[in-house]
Amino acid sequence: MSSTDERKHILCTGIAVLDLIFRVNTFPRPEVKTQASEFGTINGGNAANAAVAIAHLGARASFAGPLGGPRGADSVGDTF
Repeated sequence: MSSTDERKHILCTGIAVLDLIFRVNTFPRPEVKTQASEFGTINGGNAANAAVAIAHLGARASFAGPLGGPRGADSVGDTF
């Protein structure tokens, strides 16, 4: 690629979220408690996920959006 990057550049705007992932052995039935076998967290959100996908497809992507509240007031935002 030349010194000038001519790839498309896409700006994705939205919020970033922290997805909570619970792995279960069977699909939960309505109104029945189901024990999770694993738990994990992953960064996500429509715009953030789109920016990652766009970059994997070869275009340039940027993300613009809020990342939580004031320090100490938003425990999820404090993790970013």
